[in-house]
Amino acid sequence: MHFPINKKYVVIANDFCVFGLSILNSIIVSRYYGLDFMGLYVYYFVFVGPLISLARFSIDKKILVLLNDKHKTALHRLAYWSSFVILGIGFLIVMIIGNNNTEKLFLIFMLFLRLAQVNLKYLVNFQISVEGYKRVARLNILIYGFPFILLLVCFYSGVEVQSLYFSYIAYLVIIVILLFHIEVPYGNLKTGINMSEHFSLTAADFLVLLKTSIPRYFFDILFGREILGLIAICQQIAQLSDIVPGSLIKASSGDFKRLSRRSNRIGLKHMRNKIFGQLVLFLFVFYLVICSLSENIFKIIYAIDQYPSIMLLLLLLIARGMSNLISVDKFILNLFNTSSNIILALILNVLFLITYYSLMFVLGVHEISSLLLPILLSEIVLLYTYRRKANMALR
Repeated sequence: MHFPINKKYVVIANDFCVFGLSILNSIIVSRYYGLDFMGLYVYYFVFVGPLISLARFSIDKKILVLLNDKHKTALHRLAYWSSFVILGIGFLIVMIIGNNNTEKLFLIFMLFLRLAQVNLKYLVNFQISVEGYKRVARLNILIYGFPFILLLVCFYSGVEVQSLYFSYIAYLVIIVILLFHIEVPYGNLKTGINMSEHFSLTAADFLVLLKTSIPRYFFDILFGREILGLIAICQQIAQLSDIVPGSLIKASSGDFKRLSRRSNRIGLKHMRNKIFGQLVLFLFVFYLVICSLSENIFKIIYAIDQYPSIMLLLLLLIARGMSNLISVDKFILNLFNTSSNIILALILNVLFLITYYSLMFVLGVHEISSLLLPILLSEIVLLYTYRRKANMALR
């Protein structure tokens, strides 16, 4: 029996599950471990996040815009072996940051979870790049649907939540390892990688992650782990806005590549502006919904009495929204291999954040709003820069 597959709905469903798992992770950590462990989790990935960006060589994004298919098998091999590099260095950082065995075990499982998510993202993007949307749907059932039903049955049978959660992480890691050998054939691995297509993209991704990590590092120093955990939850909620932008770009990636191969710049501009307009409308509605439900979200879902101000949440929502708008132009630059054009702006952005937060640390400023404004300002500047560079690429 043939079932029609709508690629847009499949991609949206996948991204919804991905962000749903991230939200579920923060809820479980917040409710069953506390904000202190949430802050520890965020602080750990201040160091591991940039490492993942470097070791992965930005292949998760590049696979979507790769015009030359002969490099895909080499990318697959790199994706597989880079995981072991991340795992080894990640373990070393766990031993340094963890203060006791409980914290170390917790961070090890968080490392396994993040690595499995990163590898799964690559596998999904690989299938999207070859328009294998049925395979993406099967991946969603295997990774999210089937285990969710099983865990739900176990939960109502009285099994401890923490045990269920760690069991799911172990299942996810094992399944993703198997999928690396089943879903994507290795083929001829003698084909090398076009390194020039990756250096600028990797550098840009690394700087973006560094820009995200710097404020979190200073928040930990200035406010402590609990406040860092609270801010991280606000950012996690704001990241829900990533679902629609990521889905629209992935679902349109094939059309973007076809227009690029035909050098149809007018068609590319039209599609880019259409997606940009759809995102602006979506973000406006998203802000209204989240702000109206914010108190219930924190108190009922996360079980947090330390409810943050609406201004704190709104600043992080807008900053994340700017980042989502940037993703459209970022895709255009990746498509034309012109990510290097944005590296200088990212370096200046990182230097600005380091200088600003270092100054606030020396002055002993502990006002959260004043420390969040630079994040919003940096995203506004980057949005302008990306728009200008993308316009130049489409001329």
